Amino acid sequence: MIFRIHEIEVIDNPHFGCCVFNLTNKNLEGWQIERKDPSREGPYFSVLIGPNGAGKSNALQLIINIFRELSFLQKNGTRGYFVVGGFSIVYEIGSVTYRFGNILYDDGVKRVVEISNKAKVRGAWWLHDWSDRKGEPRAYTDLHLPFNLLVSAQLISDKFPYLSDTSFPGYTYLGIRNGKTTAGTRSLVKRTVDIIIKALEEPFLKYMITRSAEFLGADQITVKYKILQRGRFFSGTTTENSFGQWYGDPPKEISTREKWYYNNFDKYSANKGFFNRLATYCNEIILNETHFQPYRDEEHPNALRYSFTENSDIQKHAVYIKALYELGIISYPVIGLENTAGSYDLTESSSGEYNFLTSILSIASSLRSQSLVLIDEPEISLHPNWQMRYFSFLRRVFSDFPDCHFIICTHSHFLISDLPGDQSKILSMSRKTKESHSEKEIKKSPILVKRINAKTTFGWSAEQVLLDVFDVPTTRNFYIAERLSEILKKASASKNVDLSEYREELIKWYNTLQPNDPLHYTIEQILKRSKWLD
Repeated sequence: MIFRIHEIEVIDNPHFGCCVFNLTNKNLEGWQIERKDPSREGPYFSVLIGPNGAGKSNALQLIINIFRELSFLQKNGTRGYFVVGGFSIVYEIGSVTYRFGNILYDDGVKRVVEISNKAKVRGAWWLHDWSDRKGEPRAYTDLHLPFNLLVSAQLISDKFPYLSDTSFPGYTYLGIRNGKTTAGTRSLVKRTVDIIIKALEEPFLKYMITRSAEFLGADQITVKYKILQRGRFFSGTTTENSFGQWYGDPPKEISTREKWYYNNFDKYSANKGFFNRLATYCNEIILNETHFQPYRDEEHPNALRYSFTENSDIQKHAVYIKALYELGIISYPVIGLENTAGSYDLTESSSGEYNFLTSILSIASSLRSQSLVLIDEPEISLHPNWQMRYFSFLRRVFSDFPDCHFIICTHSHFLISDLPGDQSKILSMSRKTKESHSEKEIKKSPILVKRINAKTTFGWSAEQVLLDVFDVPTTRNFYIAERLSEILKKASASKNVDLSEYREELIKWYNTLQPNDPLHYTIEQILKRSKWLD
């Protein structure tokens, strides 16, 4: 039972004009889709590459809006018009492949129609007949959607909607923003911690946390909360009256934040006996010396500390931790990394560690079978060594989710060199130019989407990926091109010129460059002319 998006087509789209995205290796010609059990090596990866401005992030946004359209239709019976122009999507869930959209094929001519629940307007197809594109018309209410749609991004300026589960069930935004217009690293860490705590009893998540720690070279991943009111509530003699004495009579002049604390006190007071239980928790923390440690902050020298890798007490204590935070007794959470060399907070670490950990653990906490995961530029701030291991890490830790589909946008050639060919597809996106296309072509389809024909890029060198996948010559290519230009200029001056001083250099380049590199052919001709090839 798998989930795969095979194809997306748009017409008159404001970003893409008219184009087709083939996101898997399946051949949809005649709708002949080969069926086989998914590999146990992990999910399927569709990777979108291309220069800035090519529309990679817009492509992810398009996918979100298409499924948002389907979800809205099923819930409300009307269109939400989240997608402008004509669109069509072919995706597979389990043993059924669906084609949905407002593009009608009429004797080979495509036209946009209004989506309707009437069978005569084919807004949706449930494909049983693979011989043509007609199939058996069904209502959009018959469509099945992916279990979850997870969106991960580490840029404040990401293009993805921040939506509630009620407006788009199954959609989870895992980016850095904490609202439609606001963003912050603190809120991202807190949201990540909350997600982890909620799912911590899942064996898979414990495994993920351990593997993530290993990836970052840490022994443990912890969460800490600075204690802001130790003397008042962590003396070992706290009672329920301690809370009433502190919050029972608020001053006339208080800040908005302090008002929130007093309102929360009233909320928890309605829960009979809660403050007695909370006082017991605070006392046990001190008397048993559990989850209590010094903190490197002169103003707040102590903290609550829980390990995500050692135990799951934090889930049992989560209700009390949340209350202490909402009462202003402890700070927002801080994720920490610990190893034999010491410990440090994630906010003090490199942005690469921060981005990797918050992204991976958020995805792992929310991922379910038959889910769609969209990741925008995961390489941000990651060291090249980590980039080269990124896909192998995903394949290993998500090996139990071969029925999921990951679609990833990247600029990184290091990521591509770790991509398995049998479970992946690379699409190159670029903006058409007047030099290579007519005004009419550009207006109809400003973006060029083409598949990379390499069967696999796994194990390729960085230089080969840059040249053959990203179509970018490396600095080495530039250097060799300049040197070759000098040699060819000298050789053209006379038929009898002696090039022996360049022999060793030319042979070295010939043995190093890939055979499909244009410079390799040029060097080969020089070596043949000089009779230096064996």
